[in-house]
Amino acid sequence: MLKIQFLWSKFTASFLVVKDYLIRTFASFKPKENLTQEDLERSFKYIIKDGIASQAMATLTGGIFLTAFALRFEASNTFIGILAALPALANLIQIPSIYLVEWLRNRRLICVVFSLLSRSMLLFIVFSPFLRQNVLSVIIFAFALHNLLAGISACSWNSWMRDLIPQKAMGAFFGRRLKLTFTVGIALSFLASWYIDFWGKHFSALTSPLSTFAGYPLLFLTGTIAGLWGTVFLAKTSEPLLKSERITLSFIDSLRQPFKDDNFRILLFFASLWNFSVNLAAPFFTVYLLQRLGMELTMVMALSIVNQIASVLFFELWGRIADRWNNKSVLKVCGFLFLFCILGWTFTTLPQKHLLTLPILFIIHCLSGVASSGITLAQNNIGMKLAPQERGTSYLAMMSLLSSFTAGVAPVIGGSFADFFTSYELSVRVVFKTPFKDFGVQPFSIEGWDFFFLFAFILGFFAIRKVLPKVKEEGEVSSRILLQELFGEVGRGLGSFSTLSGLRFIWQWSTSIWKR
Repeated sequence: MLKIQFLWSKFTASFLVVKDYLIRTFASFKPKENLTQEDLERSFKYIIKDGIASQAMATLTGGIFLTAFALRFEASNTFIGILAALPALANLIQIPSIYLVEWLRNRRLICVVFSLLSRSMLLFIVFSPFLRQNVLSVIIFAFALHNLLAGISACSWNSWMRDLIPQKAMGAFFGRRLKLTFTVGIALSFLASWYIDFWGKHFSALTSPLSTFAGYPLLFLTGTIAGLWGTVFLAKTSEPLLKSERITLSFIDSLRQPFKDDNFRILLFFASLWNFSVNLAAPFFTVYLLQRLGMELTMVMALSIVNQIASVLFFELWGRIADRWNNKSVLKVCGFLFLFCILGWTFTTLPQKHLLTLPILFIIHCLSGVASSGITLAQNNIGMKLAPQERGTSYLAMMSLLSSFTAGVAPVIGGSFADFFTSYELSVRVVFKTPFKDFGVQPFSIEGWDFFFLFAFILGFFAIRKVLPKVKEEGEVSSRILLQELFGEVGRGLGSFSTLSGLRFIWQWSTSIWKR
């Protein structure tokens, strides 16, 4: 009896200690009515650090590595499509998350708790190979939970950042943040791809548990730890008071609110159509390279690194241009450039690999990196800018909802119809006949995945050309002025970096041609 009383007293004391710790912790999470300049500067550093940690997690646990990992277990095209759709579809949780944000009114607490839970789900993928069976089912289940919980976190994070970052400096700040995070992603992509190839050549044939864990699982574990460490930086970031009033509308009425704003309704339509068109093709680029073109993972990752380097070099530039002019103009220029990169994939096979396949892929990855950096930055910022401050959470969540739904449906459609289009082909053949010999050239050929690239181009072109111009944003300028600004910025960079007068001359000449 005395022993039971002793244990109970110890338990009670421990419970009180934990309770006091949680009270102090939650008290420290309380939003501040007024943030000092020191609070802001410290918070900006933590936001960047969390971005770096999150990028490390995303690089090592998703994208090319997760796709290649699934393909090792003979994943189908439909599976790859669902895998690509999960991050987008899981964001649908952001709509009910609005009520959690408005009810609790502590965005930092919500973001930290659900980020911690979300990133912990990746541990199931880490240990999935040891099951020997149903590995793909575990991957889908864990990845779905990971993204679902992350969607709740993202809802609070978007609203939090909108009130924390000054609007006039938003483009430059997130441009710098994206530049740093992509730089980390490039370095980790290179090291991780080298590690996977090294492991594949020396240890993949072994059957011991240690050799199994030393491959993709160890890579995923490293990324998971980095993601969990990022939540520490989120916890240290200050939060201003939520300025919006408490929600008094019903769930359906809150969904209708953004559609009553004519300008924001057009933006919602554009974002939805654009994300559908891009994700109809983009999630399958890795599959296309690995299976259709038969490339090794190292080469695929090298092209991805080229893409990321191009993005890093232009993030801050697009941020400055967006702050000086506006986000809509950046979206227009970068959108057209990205669409022509998608169309360029159809020329990588005519109908098989050819001498120019690798150079074309290199150019596509360079230009799409330049374009995607501007699109990522401008699409996020224009939503934050056009959403009214008092209802920013619901507006941004609706934009994320529709964009995520269309972006999630697109790869599922693509994966489901992938095998269907393998039996279709559209080609043009030019034949030159002579009395001695006939010469044939096939300059244009579309088959299989090429149809998705073509469909994506058509839908995206309509979104940029017909829908985006109807969105109203202050500071709009013509594409000509924006490109002149871009040429000027890059030209000044070349002037300070390059000692080759010929390179500067070519750039100045091309700029003068455009100005005419």
